[in-house]
Amino acid sequence: MTLGFRAYIVMVLVALSSFWLSRLFSISQDSLGVPNGGGIDYYVNHFEMTVTDDKGFQKHRLKANSMVHFGEKDTTELEKPVVTLLNPDRPPWIMRSDTGIVSSDGAKIFFGGNVFVDREGTKFVRPVSIVTKNIWMEPERKFAETKEWVDIHSLSENISGVGMRVFFSHPIRLTLLAEVRGKYEGF
Repeated sequence: MTLGFRAYIVMVLVALSSFWLSRLFSISQDSLGVPNGGGIDYYVNHFEMTVTDDKGFQKHRLKANSMVHFGEKDTTELEKPVVTLLNPDRPPWIMRSDTGIVSSDGAKIFFGGNVFVDREGTKFVRPVSIVTKNIWMEPERKFAETKEWVDIHSLSENISGVGMRVFFSHPIRLTLLAEVRGKYEGF
């Protein structure tokens, strides 16, 4: 055997060994829990983002079990999104649902399916719980709206109606749009 032929055999063996090792130690996307296909250009598990004002004070937070961005459609889907709207000297408003979609410009978040909005009470503010479906929210404006049925509970008051627009900044401005009903259990 000539030196050139031996070098050729060694190179072939190295190439085959490299291929075999790469197959042996490769990890599939499925085994890592990475979503497949559909033009996914990036994803994050246990996503969390905090937005601050120009002085560094927190304005709102967005958390989700996962965030998947689809480059072809320029959409971002969220699993179990939670937005916390922070107000100075007031308890935060917390909105959560099973699914969410962030608009391509990032200014709006759609909360799909059952949506729960809560604010804890303190000595100076009443607790509030809102249950509805399918809300569009603009976190920067602290604004949300839905066309769906809405139930609002606060201590002994219950109010319901169809459609809602709400500004979560102080003072709270909440408008129910149609078929409004109220019930007060007092004294």
